[in-house]
Amino acid sequence: MYNVQGLSSKLAEVQYLLDLKHPTVLACVETGNTPLKLLPSYFSSYCRYFTAGTNEHGGVLILVHTSVPSKLVHTESNILDVEVSLECCRLNVIGVYGRHRFQSKASETSSLPIQRDKHY
Repeated sequence: MYNVQGLSSKLAEVQYLLDLKHPTVLACVETGNTPLKLLPSYFSSYCRYFTAGTNEHGGVLILVHTSVPSKLVHTESNILDVEVSLECCRLNVIGVYGRHRFQSKASETSSLPIQRDKHY
């Protein structure tokens, strides 16, 4: 998880991190008002899942390497749920942006389709 504090100004930094470390998955929060037209020119080795925030600081970006099957499960403002299929199991990567002193109510997250596997 990486709090980028405004993705527009950190695109090159995030790309450098990806090129240096080659993570399978990277979740970025507080992406801000990043123009979507910028994303295709960055992160070409990654499937990009993005949701805008409800304010100028919000937003979530989840990057999954293209060698790993993944699919979007759920999205809404400030929340992304992406299923990643690893050799051993399926993993849900959930990125959530909440402003400082944000307290989630159970009713706000009850719409997330949480599914638990009994065996891995």
